[in-house]
Amino acid sequence: MKKRKTNYSIRLLVGLAILLIAVFVLREYYFSSNSIVKEVVYGNSMLPTIEDNQSVDVDYGYYQYHHIRRGDIVVINFKTRKDDFIKRVIALPEENITFGKDGLIYVNGVQLKEDYLLNKKSFNENELLTLVTQLEYYNNTIPKGYYLVLGDNRMDSFDSGSYGLVLKESIIGKIVKIM
Repeated sequence: MKKRKTNYSIRLLVGLAILLIAVFVLREYYFSSNSIVKEVVYGNSMLPTIEDNQSVDVDYGYYQYHHIRRGDIVVINFKTRKDDFIKRVIALPEENITFGKDGLIYVNGVQLKEDYLLNKKSFNENELLTLVTQLEYYNNTIPKGYYLVLGDNRMDSFDSGSYGLVLKESIIGKIVKIM
């Protein structure tokens, strides 16, 4: 009689484990596939990576399950602006940022490799006033919950150089495919 109860308990636990795995897999599939939306990009701030009027797939649920990483191309929504922005994540919270006299960006003292730039120059000195002022306040270290985002076409991009660091909550999606 005891052996029967043990077999039943094992079968019940295995069944519950399979059910939990199935629910988790279906939930991941449902949220990830339903949160991807085809969008059209307007503007030249992400040249040469993304061109004006080019289509992209945006995963609006991506950051519910993943961390924001340097190099991610993200969609940013500011409550005070009508349109969303698409920019590249350059630096993460608690990283030290330096804008070198050589026109390059340094993260924690290491030169940022930016092969994707339209121009060889990493930043437009004339448009960094807001960002540099903000970073100086934090000793050139990005505070928790904030990100440095820039367009790939730095000479024609309304980005962190203009409006400062971006709150994590403002990053609403990730570009997962460029067509």
